Amino acid sequence: MALQGRRQNGNSFIGEALRKGAGAIVTDQSLDIYPDIPVFVVANARRTLAHLCAWYYGFPGLKLKITAIAGTNGKTTTALMIDTILRNAGYTTGFIGTDRIQIASDSFGSSLTTPDAPTLQKCLADMVQQKVSHVSMETSAQGIELERVAAIPFHCGILTNISPDHFDFHGSFEAYVEAKKRFLELLSESSPLCAGIDDTRVAEIAGQYKGPLISFGIHNRANITADHISPLNGGCSFRMRAATPAATFEKTCTLSLIGIHNVYNALAATSACIIHQIRPEAIIDGLARFKGVERRMQIRQLGDFTVVDDTALNPGSIDAVFEAVKQLPAAGRIVLVTAIRGNRGTVINRENAAQFVKWGNFFNIERIIVSSSHSHIDSLNYVTAEEETAFLKTLSQANFSFAHFRELPDAISYALTMLKAGDLLLLLGAQGMDPAGSILDTLLHARETTNLTLETKQNHCSLPSEERP
Repeated sequence: MALQGRRQNGNSFIGEALRKGAGAIVTDQSLDIYPDIPVFVVANARRTLAHLCAWYYGFPGLKLKITAIAGTNGKTTTALMIDTILRNAGYTTGFIGTDRIQIASDSFGSSLTTPDAPTLQKCLADMVQQKVSHVSMETSAQGIELERVAAIPFHCGILTNISPDHFDFHGSFEAYVEAKKRFLELLSESSPLCAGIDDTRVAEIAGQYKGPLISFGIHNRANITADHISPLNGGCSFRMRAATPAATFEKTCTLSLIGIHNVYNALAATSACIIHQIRPEAIIDGLARFKGVERRMQIRQLGDFTVVDDTALNPGSIDAVFEAVKQLPAAGRIVLVTAIRGNRGTVINRENAAQFVKWGNFFNIERIIVSSSHSHIDSLNYVTAEEETAFLKTLSQANFSFAHFRELPDAISYALTMLKAGDLLLLLGAQGMDPAGSILDTLLHARETTNLTLETKQNHCSLPSEERP
């Protein structure tokens, strides 16, 4: 299978593949230089690959009820909420997403939000073998654009929200939105679409859908909605109302998560579970049992300060985190550590920095601590000089104070020198911030075992590579 990639063209490696024993060529380019080898020229090689893989594994998707979750933010949490509800209701489930792939009781790491077609179809076949009945699957815009999910018969789809992201792949926000619109093409005429209509772009896309539609939202009239939202012991409670052809109910719901965005995630998960004919009582109970996702608004109390750890990686998710922080009990100061996004381009880094400036001014954050996290990321997420400049220049132009460190441990060490009793430490960012929690624990353990005070620790902290008043 010769695929055209973003950096290399697979057709350039046909000769090498033939030398290694390939017996046929499938391509979407015209070839006339291999007269002795069967050549199949197709309209779309990636789409053909997806269908060939489905055929090879016996079309496993037809034997599963698969929920596709698309949108900029909330995919992981919504998918795992659905998984928790279904497991709580007695079903054997599978999950495919950013953090991991789970097949019944087996779990292993995942490097892509939506795996490539061969991996994906193999996972679905393994799920059938393990007697899985329902699958919750994150479906990224890249996965749609690259035809990874072309041969999957989705039982239902969820479109959460759309905000700027992935400029590096799609080139523009308009192209990114167009990729999200293609999500509708993955659903059959009988597959329901669950849409978060408080998002105007989602509402517009949902308005074009010809199949069954279930809307969810808080501010607009929807099939599934929530009101009386209140903080509750590190989580929240709200009244959920559902009015759909399959279920009508009004229930009090509790979550062990804070943030209005998690209420939206709960509404999205509920919409899919109604389609799966889960009883309302089981849905509410499953949501109450859901314990959250690592690095998704993860809150810890460490000694005399609080830590919020979150994969805030685009303007929408940064907004969601700070809106949730408003719900936390009154604290002292906020100390913010973030990492520049590597290999994602300058546009998203400028926009993220602008969001931090907005919220930094709102919360009177004294200084943002920025890391390029050079030694704690792989080559696919390495921060370029242009990305560093885009992020830091945005802060400088806004006259927002910052300290920039090349290495993440130095950034967190510096943050510790700023922390006082009652303060809130925010660890926000994508891949570059993934090790931040464990680094923080290591630094605190070292401080405790050597009986260092915060002042002594400050004297040994590396200086920032760049600092602005």
